[in-house]
Amino acid sequence: MNATRLRENETNSDFDSPWSNWTIGGNNSYFLPPLWHFHRTLASRPRIFPSELSAGHVLEIDGVDFNVRENASKHATSTYELVQTRQASVLRRGEPFTVNLVCQKRNYDPNRDSIKFTFEFGSHPSTPKGTKGVFQLEHADDTTSGGEMSGWRARFIRKSGPNVEVRIFTPADLPVGLWRLYIDTWYENRWSQKLRHTHSDPIYMLFNPFHANDSVYLPKAAEREEFVLNEVGKIYGGSHNRVKGRPWIFGQFRDSVLPAVCHILETKAKIKDADRADPVQVTRAISAVVNALDEDGLLMGRWDGNYGDGTKPFEWTGSVAILEEFMRTQASVKYGQCWVFAGVVTTMRSTTSPIQVGHKPMDSSLVNVEHGATVERGITGLALHDAFDAFVHGFDMAIEGEITREALRTLITMEE
Repeated sequence: MNATRLRENETNSDFDSPWSNWTIGGNNSYFLPPLWHFHRTLASRPRIFPSELSAGHVLEIDGVDFNVRENASKHATSTYELVQTRQASVLRRGEPFTVNLVCQKRNYDPNRDSIKFTFEFGSHPSTPKGTKGVFQLEHADDTTSGGEMSGWRARFIRKSGPNVEVRIFTPADLPVGLWRLYIDTWYENRWSQKLRHTHSDPIYMLFNPFHANDSVYLPKAAEREEFVLNEVGKIYGGSHNRVKGRPWIFGQFRDSVLPAVCHILETKAKIKDADRADPVQVTRAISAVVNALDEDGLLMGRWDGNYGDGTKPFEWTGSVAILEEFMRTQASVKYGQCWVFAGVVTTMRSTTSPIQVGHKPMDSSLVNVEHGATVERGITGLALHDAFDAFVHGFDMAIEGEITREALRTLITMEE
């Protein structure tokens, strides 16, 4: 039986291949039987072309459920309005959280499917600088997943139909602010034919005073309640012998505050992306950018009593209105004085270390007597008794932040 007859027999049967019409002749007849067997073997294999592989084999992620409220409950961020309305995930660094991957077209096959997570932060994400995390999904039997989970990790929990539950671990020293997530999937070892899913919902990462490995850790629950979770307080002022506290609504959990703080840090503050992992650097950046004189910041100070083109400093009752006006106009808000600046900085603790605002009595200076008439009703709006005998204090405000001694030692070493 010659090669031609074999070929004809196969063609007349159910053999179907792109080589079914090749012809024989010339001096190449010697090579025809091996070639025929080769192409017959190829034709019997499942045909997987790149386009078909992408459509039918590579796992496609239809969406990612961040379990916004469930994670927020474990991260002590349930009071953020962004969480209550499910507009964004608000998480604390170093604390694990769970997500559900929703697959489409077929279910996840742990033996053949690979899933890789990429978290990015800032304008130029970099793994060495800590602004990028790249890691694959691990299973309990993976040799790389033993021991304590630290750094960027993803652990498979369970699958149910098209859903895959994953627990993600983050470093306790990552930069705070808005992060982005990309998920790559590929089938078996075909990395070049991967598919990418982009998660479009905001992911906010905050400092974590609840985590012992975070440099802003606060061990006492009462202190965390006061310096982190409390959104109202008092700021003191008045004359030297009539000190009065006025309520101030910090409002750090309002839905406009966290986006505003991140926007200001990214567009106004002179701070590198990697430095946003350091609570000292972040606090310094915020204290600078809040003042219009320093960084073309969000609040303009004025003390001469001419407030006609803005809001009088003593008419502000909280920080939210100031931040929202800045976001609407993208111009410095008029006007503030020391207690207003202090209140806004304290509100911007949404992403920073636990801080509080306090009066520094030894540093408070007397306002020049010629300004007495302009503030004769005081910052509380109440008439001052014996106005000509009692000077008005320009109260200095101190913003106190909580940070571990180790972090401070590192800072001192860097500055030396």
